[in-house]
Amino acid sequence: MSKPAPDLLALAAHWGVEPGYHDIDGRWHDASADALVAVLSALGAPLARPADAAGALRAFDAAQTGQPVDPVGVAWCGRGGGIAVRADAALRDRGAARAEIACEDGSARACELPLAQAGDG
Repeated sequence: MSKPAPDLLALAAHWGVEPGYHDIDGRWHDASADALVAVLSALGAPLARPADAAGALRAFDAAQTGQPVDPVGVAWCGRGGGIAVRADAALRDRGAARAEIACEDGSARACELPLAQAGDG
């Protein structure tokens, strides 16, 4: 079985889908392209076959444009998960952006996000 194409692997990474698994003996097994397509399609990615990956990847990237942060971030047991900030050059030139974080307990916290090192959005 050949390894899935780079566009399909990139799309899987964007959707949080692992490209394979470790078996009980610790050996890595790549997922087939068809398996990745099935999982991504079930998650809502617009593809029906491996050849659709490039278009689905462009659609994913376009949907992220103008959305500086993901709508949900998760922290387990008090350990913070990172929040990736995407910003184009014009937004980065502002230096920082204000954000409000709504917590599970109903409280909210305001903060400033430095944009100097934010990735392109």
